[in-house]
Amino acid sequence: MTAAFVLFGMMIGLYRDKELQFTAGLSNEIWVLPRFPSDPYVGLPLSVGKSLERFRGVSAVGAWQHFGGYRRGPDDPVDIDMVTEGMRHARPDAPVKKQQWNRLFADPSGILVSQELAQKLQLKAGDRLPINTPPGIRADGGTTSIFHVLDVIPQDPLFTDGVIWGNANYIENVLALDRRGVGYAFIVSVVDPAKAIEVSQAIDAHFLNSDAPTYSIPFRIDEEQQANQNINYATLTWGVAGAGLLMALFLVGNGIARSVRERLSEFAVLITLGYSQRLLMGLVFAEAAVPCLIGSLWGTGLATLVLQLPMRYVPDALRILFERQDLSIEVYVWAVFFALAVAFASSVAPLLKLRRLSVASALSGQ
Repeated sequence: MTAAFVLFGMMIGLYRDKELQFTAGLSNEIWVLPRFPSDPYVGLPLSVGKSLERFRGVSAVGAWQHFGGYRRGPDDPVDIDMVTEGMRHARPDAPVKKQQWNRLFADPSGILVSQELAQKLQLKAGDRLPINTPPGIRADGGTTSIFHVLDVIPQDPLFTDGVIWGNANYIENVLALDRRGVGYAFIVSVVDPAKAIEVSQAIDAHFLNSDAPTYSIPFRIDEEQQANQNINYATLTWGVAGAGLLMALFLVGNGIARSVRERLSEFAVLITLGYSQRLLMGLVFAEAAVPCLIGSLWGTGLATLVLQLPMRYVPDALRILFERQDLSIEVYVWAVFFALAVAFASSVAPLLKLRRLSVASALSGQ
């Protein structure tokens, strides 16, 4: 039972974690990207943002563009997301304070670095970050851009691997003339999250025949597609959890059935002494429920401990699945519920046999 509920706890915990990711936050925001891929990447014109602001139901529009290069060599790449001032309103869930946004947009060469990347790149507030780019990127022919770390910010829920925010005014001032005002993507915030799909469709229909056709998708739908790209989490998690419960059902059902079958004469004596069949049936159910409940609590507790292990001790196949390392109280509630369900299912056949028990036949050993 414990082994079965270790599987159950880990799998249902993973399922609930992913389900919460899909339903919580980011649901009122939309990606607006170029419809057709290109190499090199062309992106959308910055002027598209003005049109997006006029759509009904849109509350804010922010644009961003990747500016990448390397520090010490090509094997040490760094990417900065250069954003327009509208991003502060388009991403209200971003862990950036108002004062930090103000400093960023007041300093063209300033950057905000998330904690993960700050540790990886060994950066702190006040440091300089030089980035080398290929010739021809800058209008002045230079190949080095110097950025100043304004502050270190918490992890952004949209960028689990870390992010560096920069000021789009910087690239608009230093890029070659033919690179300015293009190469952007947009984040659109809508007033009503329930209408995110409707707004996405309206945006794509508007730009369908333009020089810059768009592909718009709500964050939540994009998260679901990304998560289920290689595996279907619901099928995987419930399939493994179900296998564990079937194993428990087989073991407990077989044990209870054998226990009742071997003690029919004892049950007959109890009935003769005045015990009601209802009471005896309750005792049989309790005999099945106790190991199920204990096993469910031990198993989910052990699953919690397993998930507290550092990720380096977890096999690669599981490491890509588990991003969080805890189980919610809801998983324990589900474990108790299914433990009782397994106990009930295991007791059905023995209870029916006990209900049809003939006292005379049982006492005579027939």
